[in-house]
Amino acid sequence: MAEHRKYAVLGIRAIFLGLIIPALIISAGCKRKPPEPNQPGGAGLPGPVKPAPGVTRVPGAEKSLSQIIQDAKTWAVAFKQWQGKLAPEFTLIDITGKEHKLSNYRGKYVIITFWATYCGACRLEIPHLMELRNTIGQDSLAILAISNEAPDLVKNFAAQQKINYTVIAQPGPMPGPFDSVEYTPTNFLIDSQGRIKLAAIGLMSADEIKAVLQAP
Repeated sequence: MAEHRKYAVLGIRAIFLGLIIPALIISAGCKRKPPEPNQPGGAGLPGPVKPAPGVTRVPGAEKSLSQIIQDAKTWAVAFKQWQGKLAPEFTLIDITGKEHKLSNYRGKYVIITFWATYCGACRLEIPHLMELRNTIGQDSLAILAISNEAPDLVKNFAAQQKINYTVIAQPGPMPGPFDSVEYTPTNFLIDSQGRIKLAAIGLMSADEIKAVLQAP
């Protein structure tokens, strides 16, 4: 009887670890791969992502930034030494050929997200970024999603997923701290004065991003 109970406990523990550990890996992000050569994309792309469940508009800044960080479950603070500092200037070309200069977005909030098509946490974050694009006007918020994968692959993936925000592939050399990103997704949330309010590694929900941007 004791032997049966022992195996039952081990079985439950195995099921628990099998469910929890993959979830932690997905939310924590993926190791960023080096830039890939430009090659035709489209084959083997993952299926469409599902809409973000239960995303609601944050009515106001109800939490301080420190409280939001303390409550985080699927992401962690990164590049803390850059918090409050002016984000370095860069100019990038998106997958449609449009130029984006960071300083041109002064007066708006900016989300810079480093992502990859192969990253599970990035795919889970896409609906949240799309929700932000749908609920906050472009006169108030810019979203720049940067992948170092081949442009054709990224362009086909963005079209398949119907991504509604700015997507950039193979950006080339970037200033620090952006050149030191090792994991995806990594998000830089920049205030309207152009300063880095928060950098985070891991999956962030739409509500969490809104709360950070609105926090005093």
